[in-house]
Amino acid sequence: MSLYNESPAGAIDPTPTVGMVGLVEKPEHITTQAFKAAGDIILLIGEPGHELGASHYLLAVHGRKAGAPPQLDYAKELGVQNAVRDLIRQGLVRSAHDCSEGGLAVNLAESCLSGNLGAKATLPGTRADVALFNESQSRIVITVSPENAAQAEEFLKAKNIPHTRLGTVVADQSLKITAANTPCEWPLETLRTAHQGTIPALMAWEN
Repeated sequence: MSLYNESPAGAIDPTPTVGMVGLVEKPEHITTQAFKAAGDIILLIGEPGHELGASHYLLAVHGRKAGAPPQLDYAKELGVQNAVRDLIRQGLVRSAHDCSEGGLAVNLAESCLSGNLGAKATLPGTRADVALFNESQSRIVITVSPENAAQAEEFLKAKNIPHTRLGTVVADQSLKITAANTPCEWPLETLRTAHQGTIPALMAWEN
């Protein structure tokens, strides 16, 4: 954990970090974030969320470091984590990705890029920016095959775990999201350039 950072350009925000180590007893239970197959159903496990305070969106788009960070409800977090773990152990989950910095929009983009597959999703909510970029806790996005979707949803319903069908994985090389009736579309190549090239471009040394 580093709480004192500084560069010639000024202070850098503190970066407290928690490291965790776990054991996956069966290799077949290792589940990556990459989308696996076109046609798979995308499910949000947990509530849609609404908290933009202290978010990366607020800083990147509005230049503000403001607002309370998202609140963590331990009971909800435990329920979501246990439910996803159980679904994985039942062999129903093809991909799983936590929802953190950047919210659902970044979550879906990263899974698209990792699997080199597109997605078409509709996010719940009445404000597009909140639906796309809020960083509320206790949310995991999973994909399941179409034939396993009903079984997974029945399991979640029985466990009283909030969940929402967001859309499907597609073969098209683009991410299409509709939020608050606002359609958005990004070619994967554009997302890949931003995702992989931004830091090298900023750090490039010009002679």
